[in-house]
Amino acid sequence: EHGASGKEELGLGNLPPKEREELSFWTNGFHTNGTDGFRNGRRGTYQRTIRFLPELANEQGYGLDMGCGLISMFEETPLNIAAVDPLLEEYRAVYDPGDSNVEYVSGYVDGGMLCFDDATFDFAACVNVIDHTYYHKAVIQEILRVLKPGGTLYFMVNFDPELCLPHHVKLWNWSIVMEELPIFMQSGLVRWEPMYDKYQFWGVFTHAERVSADVMVNATIAQLQFIKD
Repeated sequence: EHGASGKEELGLGNLPPKEREELSFWTNGFHTNGTDGFRNGRRGTYQRTIRFLPELANEQGYGLDMGCGLISMFEETPLNIAAVDPLLEEYRAVYDPGDSNVEYVSGYVDGGMLCFDDATFDFAACVNVIDHTYYHKAVIQEILRVLKPGGTLYFMVNFDPELCLPHHVKLWNWSIVMEELPIFMQSGLVRWEPMYDKYQFWGVFTHAERVSADVMVNATIAQLQFIKD
């Protein structure tokens, strides 16, 4: 456990305010709940995710956990996962999960390139991440670069302002989802199965090699508007 010098040991003083806040959030949660409690919490996150995105539970092949946090929600699942996070090296100073079905890959910078070849992954998960990044367009496009044609992206974004930290980058809502949808479609995602409640937006995309972006955008915006109304 970290004593009075914990902030210095974690390198908090060297991080920008948002990153410092996120590292503190995960660290405090880990020390409050302990290893078993924290891992149980991450299992709960996975269970909630597959409740909204049940196809994820049946995935096979190689998957990407984009923005995994301190511990990937895919720990102790049968899935083969590579997990990335801009704060991964700082997280490992707090807790190292050891041998795992998840390979934690450091070196990712928010908005930068992932250290994977094109078309590496059969599926990817971006759950409660996109509203924490300064460069959401670049993040989406980079996920799609490493996703195989025919692969699936599982996506969730929070709408609830009470879940936002003081230095939260951007609180998403329905209007932002509608505005940003063309980014997904023009990048080659051709299927969007939206699920919505008051506080969260969930969706499933399928990545295709070629797509008539204008047709898909118009059709999907109409679908979203119908569901919202």
